[in-house]
Amino acid sequence: MAKINDKNKMLESISKRQKMIEKMSISPLVSLAKSLSVLQASQTQLIQSMVKSFTKIDYSPMLNRIVAFQISQYPSVQSIVDNLFRIDFSPLYKSVALTQNNYAKTIENILVSFNKFDFSMLASTISTSFEDFDFEELKIENFDQENWEEAAATIQELINVPEIQSSQQKLASWFEKVKRKNPVVIFIIAFFLSTYFQVTLTPAIDSFNEHVVEIGKDIIKEVKKCVPKLRFQGFTNAWEQRKLGEVAEIIGGGTPSTSVKEFWNGDIDWYSPVEIGDKVYVNGSQKKITELGFQKSSAQMLPAGTVLFTSRAGIGSTAILGKEACTNQGFQSIVPKENLDTYFIYSRSHELKRYGEITGAGSTFVEVSGKQMAKMPILIPEIEEQREIGNFFSNLDQTIAFHQRKLELMKQMKKGLLQKIFCQELRFEGFDDNWSFHELKEAVNVNSGRDYKHFSVGKIPVYGTGGYMLSVNDKLSDFDSIGIGRKGSIDKPQYLKAPFWTVDTLFFLTPKAGYDIDFLFTLAQQINWKKLDESTGVPSLSKLNIEKVQGYFPSLK
Repeated sequence: MAKINDKNKMLESISKRQKMIEKMSISPLVSLAKSLSVLQASQTQLIQSMVKSFTKIDYSPMLNRIVAFQISQYPSVQSIVDNLFRIDFSPLYKSVALTQNNYAKTIENILVSFNKFDFSMLASTISTSFEDFDFEELKIENFDQENWEEAAATIQELINVPEIQSSQQKLASWFEKVKRKNPVVIFIIAFFLSTYFQVTLTPAIDSFNEHVVEIGKDIIKEVKKCVPKLRFQGFTNAWEQRKLGEVAEIIGGGTPSTSVKEFWNGDIDWYSPVEIGDKVYVNGSQKKITELGFQKSSAQMLPAGTVLFTSRAGIGSTAILGKEACTNQGFQSIVPKENLDTYFIYSRSHELKRYGEITGAGSTFVEVSGKQMAKMPILIPEIEEQREIGNFFSNLDQTIAFHQRKLELMKQMKKGLLQKIFCQELRFEGFDDNWSFHELKEAVNVNSGRDYKHFSVGKIPVYGTGGYMLSVNDKLSDFDSIGIGRKGSIDKPQYLKAPFWTVDTLFFLTPKAGYDIDFLFTLAQQINWKKLDESTGVPSLSKLNIEKVQGYFPSLK
């Protein structure tokens, strides 16, 4: 009778188990297998797309794709979990999105959620339902047949006897063997098994993380490369991102004791920041030190071709040494190595200045150190292209310097001509009438500016003491005028083309009948407006003082 009861209990248990199996669905596992197959085929294309996104410098699309790719691995797993346990894993996915690289912590969070479950019964139930499952469905292209057979056998063994440590070790070993072929697939399988069978597969997960790190390094290498849009003919290689300290030596300076006469008035050029102006090359310093002074200071001899870079109290002034010299401690000079062209790095002065200003620090005055400058990231091409670029900008700078000298000569000529013309020493042919002498109010109307903030955006320019500000939809004058500052910049006359609007800190002078605007503007440039300043603080002019200005005026005819 006892045997019959035992048999009935066994049949009842089998019946219950059968009903449980019938209610379960393994279709999510099949879906997972198909998803893994798609992942394997698409991964190469995805990485290529990521790299392309990086080379465009716009990182946000790539980052979005990485996050989307990362999170996309979990819906298939969620489907299995929902079918087996009906658990809401949405908090987990938020955690995954925030801590993408902390997979071990993620798995730990999952296991905590399962603490109340009897895994022995679960393992028994799953193993029964898996008896007819064909693991050949998990085949993925490019994986060796024997590897998959080995994995399938090990997984089957692991499911049937989840407590056997050797099976776990065998599976981890298989993961290690094939980790380079498809790390994402390996991770998902490890994630699945670790979650549902309490299997310790840390080596597999670590392998996945290591592979991700390697992929990241490769991508970073691609990011560091740049191909500029404008190139000289014959150059196609990408520029490479380096640190300034890798392609140049950054050398500071020093000052001999000023109380020791033997240290000074020698033959060695010794520069201070105030000497670095607009010149490209410097060939002689204002102060010089002796050999003894050089030896008794921390100054270092810099070779010709060094780019002097001021590092304090006016960061970023640059010049190229025409001959060897040394500097005081206000410099962090750049001595190019053999793979850096002098004029190429000098042409990047604006970048050096911006980096120094951003990086520099100090309570008394801002200063950037040599170590900080050495860390500056900079994109550089091969040395041949550097020289080509350097020669181009050298020729351009020489052309600019030539025209600047011509401009200075023209300014001097203009100044001399203005003096002779306005004192009537020099006259144009056909004009011999005497100029009249009177106050400016007889030649112009002095008008005040007004507030503009109540207007809408339009096409009428608004001017202040610093020049153009913005455009509005109303005008203050229909006549060309001369702008003179009421406060602030009072000595910079502006030619205002009508229609326009001026703010209340800018007067505008409109010519009266019989007076030419161009002549009056030239006259306004000759007046010493600063002498008329009525304030001890911010420079100021009054309408009355402008009107009282006296001068000589020729006839309009």
